Amino acid sequence: MLNEVLLNLSEADRNQITDNLQLLANDSATGYQAVENFYAESRLGASAWALWAVALRSNTFSTHEIKATITGINRTVQLTGTLVQGAHSIVFCRAITIARLSRLLVSLNYYGSVQSATRAVRNALYKPVTVLTSRWKDVDLGRFVQWSTFEPGGGRTFDGVNSADYIQGVLGLDRAERGGSVILLEYTLPADVPPRFPTVADAYSGPCWPYFFRVAPLRALYGLTMPWPEYQAEPPRPEVVHEVITGRQLSRIREVVS
Repeated sequence: MLNEVLLNLSEADRNQITDNLQLLANDSATGYQAVENFYAESRLGASAWALWAVALRSNTFSTHEIKATITGINRTVQLTGTLVQGAHSIVFCRAITIARLSRLLVSLNYYGSVQSATRAVRNALYKPVTVLTSRWKDVDLGRFVQWSTFEPGGGRTFDGVNSADYIQGVLGLDRAERGGSVILLEYTLPADVPPRFPTVADAYSGPCWPYFFRVAPLRALYGLTMPWPEYQAEPPRPEVVHEVITGRQLSRIREVVS
């Protein structure tokens, strides 16, 4: 854990790193929650924390630079969390808005514009899954890291749920995209792609840090989502991260509207 790494540093380095993290915590609610998660993280290796320690010893950082430094380090240690056991035969599900999926496909150079990507996604909803897996067999379903939820006892995730807002809320997705339809991409993982616990390295490796991410408790069997306040009475959903897979693994795609 981070505190264990800090104890092995000189007092000057330890104080400088904790001061920098406190600056980040004081900057915003998202920064505060991120720092809470950094100290709570127990599934990230010592070598990853050592990289943090070296990079954060400067006393000339601005808050923006602290965040950028952490983001850069995290990108080098993604997908190093503890393996989630016994989950390979499970049907996983990625929930994503049409707008985000369309932007993803454009950023990966599969389509020339968001409009054409959106048309392709909507067209896919009405195709047999065999046609879709053939057309998208080499299309990546994520970028860098893929987040997924699942039913621990087996079965299909969100069967019978007809509210996109509920799905986004219990998964703790980006509130800025609230109000649109959600696409559920269901798939199984290839044998060589293991599901892992999400760590702070996975959560804070992009330009926009999530507020609704929490480190799973020590005895958890898998990651757990942090629902929006509107859904605080709902149980958190299981979640894992894994390497990006392609459309050839899809078993179903469906749209859920708000």
